[in-house]
Amino acid sequence: MILLGAIVPALVGAPAPAGAPSAPAPEKPAKEEAAHKARQGPVAAFVQAARAADTDKARYLVKAANQPGALGTAAKVALDEEQAPARQAAVKLLGTLDVRWWPEVEADLIAALRTDRNESVRLEAALVLAQGHCCTKKTRAALQIAADGSDKDGNPAETSARVQKAAREALKVCDFKLNHKTASVVGAGRTR
Repeated sequence: MILLGAIVPALVGAPAPAGAPSAPAPEKPAKEEAAHKARQGPVAAFVQAARAADTDKARYLVKAANQPGALGTAAKVALDEEQAPARQAAVKLLGTLDVRWWPEVEADLIAALRTDRNESVRLEAALVLAQGHCCTKKTRAALQIAADGSDKDGNPAETSARVQKAAREALKVCDFKLNHKTASVVGAGRTR
């Protein structure tokens, strides 16, 4: 009964009676807890950026973007710029996710790196990929194209020196991870 005196008030938000033992908190594995805490900042930043992009001005730009000629094109450019901070925050959030559980993250980061019209979003994608959480053959190929300023994937060549530099740094990380992974697999097959 004393344990219920601690648990029931906790469930309804009331303080436990004095002297009642506290209910044990469920434990999460340390790695899972650390990953959850690491995502909280990027999640909050994304939500804030997404809310900021949902304004009357943005709704006007969406309508204006459907107009023909210069007005429509200018509205599309303005809308793209207006939404860039939300896309940048989304890329940062994707960088905190485990691609084994979120496989679509790989394609989304590659798209942000190679197709976004805003330099800050492409730069954020390169910086996120430099963390090494999504080093695959596909991301490595996209990083190489961005670093080289090539258009061989059909997207515009990267002209931003900042994005190219960040892509080169991310390539170093991915090359190390991919080579280390290959060496581990090869080494695991050896017998003594």
